[in-house]
Amino acid sequence: MGGRRAHRDVYQWRPRIVMIPRFGMMVTRDGARSGLILPGRYLVRKSRTMGQMMYRRT
Repeated sequence: MGGRRAHRDVYQWRPRIVMIPRFGMMVTRDGARSGLILPGRYLVRKSRTMGQMMYRRT
């Protein structure tokens, strides 16, 4: 039962600090785009449809 809950939690937005630039999916008002994620504070969650991490500025 605990494993299922942990599995669902990856799809919730969580705060994260990015220290090293990386490529990923950035969510903006205009939609999602792939690109360079620069160091800073982000909200991060796993995408249900694409299966990769999605980043959003806080």
